[in-house]
Amino acid sequence: TWGASCRQTASFTYSLVCCLLSLLFRPVPKMLTRLPVRRTVARATSARRNFATVTSVNSLDAPKAIGPYSQAVRANGFLFVSGCLGLNPHTGELTGDVEQQAKQALDNMSNVLKAGNSTFDKVVKTTIFLADMSDFPKVNEIYAKYFPSKQFPARSTVAVKTLPKNGLVEIECIAVSAE
Repeated sequence: TWGASCRQTASFTYSLVCCLLSLLFRPVPKMLTRLPVRRTVARATSARRNFATVTSVNSLDAPKAIGPYSQAVRANGFLFVSGCLGLNPHTGELTGDVEQQAKQALDNMSNVLKAGNSTFDKVVKTTIFLADMSDFPKVNEIYAKYFPSKQFPARSTVAVKTLPKNGLVEIECIAVSAE
């Protein structure tokens, strides 16, 4: 009886698999192949993506982007700020040691946040990139001064091999922003 039960189970399984395969490889009805294709055209500074308005944000008081990207992008009530280096916004040059670069990077970020209708109090996530992880305590001390409410955002800190322009620190963030 055990052998008969196994044969019945195998037969049922084989039938089920054959039925599923026939459904998968059935020809597509003609009415479905003629559905209109909706195409959208995105503009450089504003686009409609998944019902969200996406807008570029730029500050004249922060260094220009080094490559083809925006200083920040506003979408769905959030401001996504690109990595800020310790560059002087007027000369485009790095400002000095890691402490000076961290302070300048955060000042640049403050200007971008302001241009995007946000502040450090509304930052929910930051990422810090360090050329040397031994600079972590120095950057930490300066970083803490920019969040006076002591409601610190979530944060990741990683060491990287090199940063643009051989910077020592780069900081990016995500903040809540009034549209």
